Amino acid sequence: MASGTSAGTGPSRHTLLVSRDAESSERRVWRDDAGRAPLRGLRVAANREKCLSLPCGGYSAVTTLDAFLQTIVEDPQSAGTTWLVLADWLEDQGDPRAELVRLLHQPDYRRDWPGERRDERVRELLASGVGPAAPTLVNSIGMNLVLIPSGVFLMGSPDGEGEDDEHPRHEVETTRPFFLGAYPVTQEEYQRVMGRNPSYFCATGWGKDGVKNLDTKRFPVESVSWDEAGEFCEALSKLPDEKEAGRTYRL
Repeated sequence: MASGTSAGTGPSRHTLLVSRDAESSERRVWRDDAGRAPLRGLRVAANREKCLSLPCGGYSAVTTLDAFLQTIVEDPQSAGTTWLVLADWLEDQGDPRAELVRLLHQPDYRRDWPGERRDERVRELLASGVGPAAPTLVNSIGMNLVLIPSGVFLMGSPDGEGEDDEHPRHEVETTRPFFLGAYPVTQEEYQRVMGRNPSYFCATGWGKDGVKNLDTKRFPVESVSWDEAGEFCEALSKLPDEKEAGRTYRL
Protein backbone atom coordinates (compact mmCIF):
# COMPACT_ATOMS: atom_id res chain seq x y z
CA MET A 1 0.00 0.00 0.00
CA ALA A 2 1.55 3.27 -1.08
CA SER A 3 1.35 6.57 0.70
CA GLY A 4 2.81 9.93 -0.20
CA THR A 5 2.36 13.66 -0.37
CA SER A 6 3.07 16.27 -2.94
CA ALA A 7 2.49 20.00 -3.27
CA GLY A 8 -1.22 20.77 -3.11
CA THR A 9 -2.31 17.22 -2.29
CA GLY A 10 -2.93 15.37 0.94
CA PRO A 11 -1.63 11.98 1.97
CA SER A 12 -3.16 8.81 0.58
CA ARG A 13 -5.91 7.30 2.69
CA HIS A 14 -5.54 3.92 4.38
CA THR A 15 -8.07 1.70 6.07
CA LEU A 16 -7.43 -0.90 8.76
CA LEU A 17 -10.15 -3.50 8.88
CA VAL A 18 -10.61 -6.31 11.38
CA SER A 19 -12.02 -9.63 10.33
CA ARG A 20 -15.16 -10.61 12.25
CA ASP A 21 -15.16 -14.11 10.79
CA ALA A 22 -15.37 -16.77 13.47
CA GLU A 23 -12.64 -18.75 11.75
CA SER A 24 -10.28 -15.78 11.57
CA SER A 25 -11.17 -13.71 14.62
CA GLU A 26 -7.50 -13.17 15.36
CA ARG A 27 -6.59 -11.81 11.95
CA ARG A 28 -6.63 -8.14 11.08
CA VAL A 29 -6.69 -7.43 7.36
CA TRP A 30 -5.65 -4.41 5.32
CA ARG A 31 -8.00 -3.53 2.46
CA ASP A 32 -8.05 -0.48 0.28
CA ASP A 33 -10.83 2.10 0.52
CA ALA A 34 -12.79 0.44 -2.26
CA GLY A 35 -12.96 -2.78 -0.24
CA ARG A 36 -10.88 -4.79 -2.67
CA ALA A 37 -8.91 -7.89 -1.76
CA PRO A 38 -6.66 -7.80 1.33
CA LEU A 39 -3.33 -6.09 0.74
CA ARG A 40 -1.70 -7.30 3.91
CA GLY A 41 -2.56 -9.50 6.87
CA LEU A 42 -1.53 -8.70 10.45
CA ARG A 43 -1.41 -11.58 12.90
CA VAL A 44 -2.57 -9.92 16.10
CA ALA A 45 -5.24 -10.56 18.69
CA ALA A 46 -8.44 -8.80 17.67
CA ASN A 47 -9.68 -6.43 20.37
CA ARG A 48 -13.43 -6.72 20.01
CA GLU A 49 -14.25 -4.17 22.72
CA LYS A 50 -12.39 -1.43 20.85
CA CYS A 51 -13.77 -2.09 17.39
CA LEU A 52 -17.02 -1.08 15.75
CA SER A 53 -19.13 -4.23 15.59
CA LEU A 54 -20.53 -5.51 12.32
CA PRO A 55 -22.40 -8.76 11.59
CA CYS A 56 -20.32 -11.94 11.76
CA GLY A 57 -18.41 -12.47 8.57
CA GLY A 58 -18.12 -8.75 7.87
CA TYR A 59 -15.38 -6.29 8.79
CA SER A 60 -15.09 -3.43 11.23
CA ALA A 61 -12.76 -0.47 11.32
CA VAL A 62 -10.41 0.10 14.22
CA THR A 63 -11.87 3.23 15.73
CA THR A 64 -9.95 4.12 18.90
CA LEU A 65 -6.42 5.28 19.53
CA ASP A 66 -5.88 2.47 22.04
CA ALA A 67 -6.80 -0.12 19.40
CA PHE A 68 -4.26 1.28 16.93
CA LEU A 69 -1.52 1.42 19.55
CA GLN A 70 -2.29 -2.10 20.74
CA THR A 71 -2.01 -3.35 17.16
CA ILE A 72 1.45 -1.76 16.93
CA VAL A 73 2.49 -3.36 20.23
CA GLU A 74 1.32 -6.80 19.19
CA ASP A 75 2.84 -6.66 15.69
CA PRO A 76 5.69 -4.11 15.70
CA GLN A 77 7.20 -5.50 12.50
CA SER A 78 4.11 -4.27 10.60
CA ALA A 79 3.94 -0.99 12.51
CA GLY A 80 4.95 1.14 9.53
CA THR A 81 1.61 0.62 7.81
CA THR A 82 -0.38 0.90 11.02
CA TRP A 83 1.18 4.31 11.74
CA LEU A 84 -0.02 5.56 8.35
CA VAL A 85 -3.56 4.47 9.07
CA LEU A 86 -3.40 6.01 12.53
CA ALA A 87 -2.24 9.33 11.06
CA ASP A 88 -5.24 9.30 8.69
CA TRP A 89 -7.58 8.52 11.60
CA LEU A 90 -6.16 11.28 13.80
CA GLU A 91 -6.44 13.72 10.92
CA ASP A 92 -10.10 12.81 10.46
CA GLN A 93 -10.65 13.53 14.17
CA GLY A 94 -8.99 16.94 13.84
CA ASP A 95 -6.29 15.76 16.25
CA PRO A 96 -3.00 17.71 15.96
CA ARG A 97 -1.10 14.51 16.74
CA ALA A 98 -1.69 13.51 13.11
CA GLU A 99 1.12 15.80 11.99
CA LEU A 100 3.42 14.52 14.73
CA VAL A 101 2.77 10.90 13.74
CA ARG A 102 3.49 11.68 10.09
CA LEU A 103 6.72 13.51 10.90
CA LEU A 104 7.93 10.62 13.04
CA HIS A 105 6.69 7.63 11.07
CA GLN A 106 6.01 8.65 7.46
CA PRO A 107 9.35 9.24 5.70
CA ASP A 108 7.81 10.79 2.58
CA TYR A 109 5.72 13.34 4.50
CA ARG A 110 7.00 16.86 3.81
CA ARG A 111 9.76 15.41 1.69
CA ASP A 112 10.78 18.95 0.78
CA TRP A 113 11.97 19.52 4.35
CA PRO A 114 15.52 18.60 5.38
CA GLY A 115 15.92 16.41 8.44
CA GLU A 116 16.79 19.38 10.65
CA ARG A 117 13.53 21.14 9.74
CA ARG A 118 11.50 18.01 10.49
CA ASP A 119 13.19 17.66 13.88
CA GLU A 120 12.56 21.34 14.59
CA ARG A 121 8.87 20.95 13.79
CA VAL A 122 8.62 17.90 16.06
CA ARG A 123 10.10 19.95 18.91
CA GLU A 124 7.67 22.79 18.17
CA LEU A 125 4.68 20.46 18.36
CA LEU A 126 5.87 18.84 21.60
CA ALA A 127 6.61 22.24 23.17
CA SER A 128 3.11 23.44 22.26
CA GLY A 129 1.57 20.60 24.26
CA VAL A 130 0.93 18.08 21.49
CA GLY A 131 1.65 14.77 23.17
CA PRO A 132 3.05 11.77 21.30
CA ALA A 133 0.92 8.76 20.47
CA ALA A 134 3.07 6.16 22.19
CA PRO A 135 2.44 2.39 22.07
CA THR A 136 2.95 1.03 25.59
CA LEU A 137 2.60 -2.16 27.57
CA VAL A 138 2.59 -2.95 31.27
CA ASN A 139 4.63 -5.97 32.38
CA SER A 140 3.87 -8.43 35.14
CA ILE A 141 5.19 -6.21 37.96
CA GLY A 142 3.48 -3.06 36.71
CA MET A 143 6.35 -1.41 34.84
CA ASN A 144 5.29 0.82 31.93
CA LEU A 145 7.28 0.17 28.74
CA VAL A 146 7.19 2.28 25.56
CA LEU A 147 7.81 0.88 22.09
CA ILE A 148 10.89 2.37 20.39
CA PRO A 149 10.77 1.81 16.61
CA SER A 150 13.75 0.70 14.60
CA GLY A 151 15.65 3.44 12.83
CA VAL A 152 18.74 5.66 12.86
CA PHE A 153 19.70 8.19 15.51
CA LEU A 154 22.73 10.29 16.43
CA MET A 155 24.69 9.11 19.47
CA GLY A 156 27.06 11.46 21.25
CA SER A 157 27.39 15.20 21.73
CA PRO A 158 28.05 17.87 19.08
CA ASP A 159 31.55 19.30 18.88
CA GLY A 160 32.18 21.72 21.70
CA GLU A 161 29.64 20.07 24.01
CA GLY A 162 29.64 17.17 26.44
CA GLU A 163 32.41 15.03 27.90
CA ASP A 164 35.36 13.49 26.08
CA ASP A 165 33.77 10.03 26.04
CA GLU A 166 30.72 11.42 24.21
CA HIS A 167 32.70 11.99 21.00
CA PRO A 168 32.76 11.59 18.09
CA ARG A 169 29.06 11.99 17.38
CA HIS A 170 27.97 9.19 15.08
CA GLU A 171 24.95 7.50 13.57
CA VAL A 172 23.62 4.32 15.18
CA GLU A 173 21.02 2.08 13.56
CA THR A 174 18.60 -0.11 15.53
CA THR A 175 17.43 -2.84 13.19
CA ARG A 176 14.41 -3.96 15.17
CA PRO A 177 11.95 -2.29 17.56
CA PHE A 178 12.29 -2.70 21.32
CA PHE A 179 10.55 -1.61 24.51
CA LEU A 180 12.10 0.90 26.90
CA GLY A 181 11.08 1.64 30.47
CA ALA A 182 9.01 4.84 30.51
CA TYR A 183 10.08 5.75 34.05
CA PRO A 184 13.00 5.01 36.37
CA VAL A 185 12.73 1.69 38.22
CA THR A 186 10.93 2.32 41.50
CA GLN A 187 11.85 1.10 44.95
CA GLU A 188 8.72 -1.06 44.99
CA GLU A 189 9.58 -2.70 41.65
CA TYR A 190 13.19 -3.35 42.65
CA GLN A 191 12.19 -4.88 45.99
CA ARG A 192 9.54 -7.04 44.38
CA VAL A 193 12.12 -8.57 42.05
CA MET A 194 15.24 -8.59 44.25
CA GLY A 195 13.70 -8.94 47.70
CA ARG A 196 15.49 -5.88 49.11
CA ASN A 197 15.60 -2.10 48.80
CA PRO A 198 19.13 -0.60 48.73
CA SER A 199 17.92 3.02 48.52
CA TYR A 200 19.39 5.72 50.75
CA PHE A 201 16.06 7.54 50.81
CA CYS A 202 13.71 4.92 52.17
CA ALA A 203 12.32 3.88 55.56
CA THR A 204 15.29 1.58 56.22
CA GLY A 205 18.02 3.60 54.50
CA TRP A 206 20.60 5.98 55.90
CA GLY A 207 18.55 8.90 54.63
CA LYS A 208 15.34 7.81 56.33
CA ASP A 209 15.10 11.04 58.32
CA GLY A 210 14.78 12.96 55.06
CA VAL A 211 11.72 10.95 53.96
CA LYS A 212 10.05 10.53 57.34
CA ASN A 213 6.30 9.95 57.01
CA LEU A 214 6.64 9.62 53.23
CA ASP A 215 5.68 6.56 51.20
CA THR A 216 8.75 6.02 49.03
CA LYS A 217 7.63 2.92 47.16
CA ARG A 218 7.12 4.97 43.96
CA PHE A 219 10.42 6.85 44.41
CA PRO A 220 13.20 5.85 42.01
CA VAL A 221 15.46 3.18 43.45
CA GLU A 222 19.01 4.51 43.99
CA SER A 223 22.33 3.41 45.45
CA VAL A 224 22.39 0.64 42.84
CA SER A 225 25.64 -0.27 41.08
CA TRP A 226 25.93 -1.15 37.40
CA ASP A 227 26.37 -4.83 38.28
CA GLU A 228 23.32 -4.76 40.57
CA ALA A 229 21.26 -3.14 37.82
CA GLY A 230 22.31 -5.96 35.50
CA GLU A 231 21.30 -8.53 38.12
CA PHE A 232 17.91 -6.85 38.40
CA CYS A 233 17.40 -7.16 34.64
CA GLU A 234 18.41 -10.82 34.73
CA ALA A 235 16.09 -11.59 37.65
CA LEU A 236 13.18 -9.74 36.03
CA SER A 237 13.70 -11.71 32.82
CA LYS A 238 13.43 -14.96 34.78
CA LEU A 239 10.03 -14.21 36.34
CA PRO A 240 7.53 -16.81 35.08
CA ASP A 241 5.16 -14.30 33.47
CA GLU A 242 8.01 -12.48 31.74
CA LYS A 243 9.47 -15.75 30.42
CA GLU A 244 6.05 -16.78 29.15
CA ALA A 245 5.70 -13.42 27.36
CA GLY A 246 9.16 -13.88 25.81
CA ARG A 247 10.54 -10.64 27.27
CA THR A 248 14.26 -10.31 28.08
CA TYR A 249 15.53 -7.24 29.90
CA ARG A 250 18.93 -5.57 29.72
CA LEU A 251 20.57 -2.20 30.33
